[in-house]
Amino acid sequence: MEAKKEALILEGGGFRGLYTSGVLDVFLKHQIHIPFVVGVSAGAAYGISYVSKQPGRNLKVNQLYRNHWRYEGWYHWLFSGNLFNWPFVFGEIPRRLVPFDYAAFFNSGSTFEIAVTDCHTGKEVYLNGTAGTPHDLMKALTAAASLPILSK
Repeated sequence: MEAKKEALILEGGGFRGLYTSGVLDVFLKHQIHIPFVVGVSAGAAYGISYVSKQPGRNLKVNQLYRNHWRYEGWYHWLFSGNLFNWPFVFGEIPRRLVPFDYAAFFNSGSTFEIAVTDCHTGKEVYLNGTAGTPHDLMKALTAAASLPILSK
């Protein structure tokens, strides 16, 4: 008999991904941990808190910063080419404001793949988020969450 292999695929969808985040928090509450996770866009951004076992982190980020001028806005798009302020979203928030547990993530024993699009070929590429550094992880999440025309 073949070994049972489980995977969790987390789709994007912008802030609608908070529903996914809530489901992941329930999984953590009931100690349901799936060791192979693939996320795209918001699914990747919210999935990292599942792998690091930080229930409630995604909700807290959204409650505190979703409407904050530093999170997103046309100002950022006009001056940086990005609607979202990526250095704030994937830099200051996880490092300082709502800390992300990088050690728990990288030592989780999980495989976390981030789906991105190769802008030259239009093909999907899967990046191993648990194989690099915190900087590599945040760059991959930025690529996964980028929107055509609204991100450079």
